[in-house]
Amino acid sequence: MKQVLKPKFSIIGTHYDKAISDEGMMQCLESVDKQTCQDFEILLYHDGPLSRPLPSFDHLKNKPVFKATKKRYNDWGHSLRDLGIKEAQGEWIIHLSIDNTMFEDALQNILNAYEINKAFMEKFDYPPELKKALDLIIAPVIMEGCIRAPYGMGVARTKNPEHKLILAGVPPRLDNVDLFQFVVKRALWIKEGGWYDKRERGDGYMIEELTQKYGCTYCNNIIGIHR
Repeated sequence: MKQVLKPKFSIIGTHYDKAISDEGMMQCLESVDKQTCQDFEILLYHDGPLSRPLPSFDHLKNKPVFKATKKRYNDWGHSLRDLGIKEAQGEWIIHLSIDNTMFEDALQNILNAYEINKAFMEKFDYPPELKKALDLIIAPVIMEGCIRAPYGMGVARTKNPEHKLILAGVPPRLDNVDLFQFVVKRALWIKEGGWYDKRERGDGYMIEELTQKYGCTYCNNIIGIHR
C-alpha cells in the first residue's frame, strides 16, 4: 500500500456568519494559496448554523476542507480550533483568523527559523529539555489598527487601519502575543489535550503557559497582517 505523506502544515481557520465579510475571507484564503511553500492543508470551520452559501473556492489551487458545525459554540472560535487540532494531519499547526493575511514566504520563513534554531542547538549540544523549545515557534506579525498600550500594558485596538504595530511576541506573555504568530507542533497540542482554554483570551493564556513550560524559538521574519 502506498504511504500517504502528511503535510508539513495544517492551517486552521475559523469563520462566523456575518462577522467576517466574504471579501475578507477570500483575501485570507488567497494569501494562503500563494505560499511559496505549498506543503500544507487548510481546514476551515464555520460556527453554524450557516444561513447562506459561501463564495466558491474553485479558483484556489489549495481548496479548504470546509465544515459547518450543527450548533453555535459562542466561545470566540476556541471549540472550532480544538476540532481542527483533532482533525489536522500536518506536523505543524497555525491558527489563522479568517480575516488575516499571510505573506507569501510565511511558511517557508517558519521552516527556515526551525532549521536555523535546530542547527544552533545541535552545534552547541543543548540538553534535551531545552530542545523542547523547537516545538513552539513565535513569528512577528503586523497588527493593523493597533498601538502599543501605555505603561507596557500590551496592545490597544484603535480600529484605525493607519495604525500599525509590529508584534514580535517578545516576551511571549498575555497581551503581548496573538494566536496567528504562534506555530506549534500538532504532537505537542495533542499532548496538552488540544485547545483547552475556552475563555475569551484563552489564546493569550495558553501561549504564556506553554512557553513557560517548554520555552520557544523565534522567527525573525514578519509572516503576515492581523486585521
